[in-house]
Amino acid sequence: MSDAPPVPLPPPGEAEYRCLFDLIDEGVCFLEWLPRPAEGLRDYRYLAVNRAMRELLGVGDLTGRTVRECLPHEADVWAARCDRVLETGEPVRFEWETAPGGTMLSVFVSRVPEGNGRRLVAVVRSVTAQERAAVETDVSKPPTTTTELSEREVEVVRFIARGYSNKEIAARLNLSVKTVETYKARSMEKLGIRTRVGLVQYAAERGWLTLP
Repeated sequence: MSDAPPVPLPPPGEAEYRCLFDLIDEGVCFLEWLPRPAEGLRDYRYLAVNRAMRELLGVGDLTGRTVRECLPHEADVWAARCDRVLETGEPVRFEWETAPGGTMLSVFVSRVPEGNGRRLVAVVRSVTAQERAAVETDVSKPPTTTTELSEREVEVVRFIARGYSNKEIAARLNLSVKTVETYKARSMEKLGIRTRVGLVQYAAERGWLTLP
């Protein structure tokens, strides 16, 4: 055997990184904050978008385009979330429906630690299939009594009783708003309750106003 030291391999180049970027199963994109123009509308530019992201959104390459250009009706919401990540340094996670009745996506946005401090990375995955499976599994388990709630239904009722909105509950439980509404409706049907006030009273009687 030769005692010669191994020849060091050259570091990966841009082509290798691009290949890896496009092989990632989850949707990934890099965004950069843009200075506000005269009209004062916040915006971000797509710096890179991988194959999975393009397939999730059903679009072509967005590189070089802006969020406001591609999502004109949701740009303000996206910009506000991205601004918060840049300002606080804290990542955020939220759910986003691509269109009414469309694909539900779980989105994680974090600041890129290197660079000019104006860049973000977003990781996106579809959660529609798994959420539907979870709901269907829950429904397929009939309660032993008409008022027995599943663990997830109890969680939702607890949050409702404490005044959380459906959107806030969805964010905390990593569910879609529609799924929260489904759990809420099923809970009310099981309990024979018709109003949100009735749910609060029901939870209060069982000491559920304080979350575990």
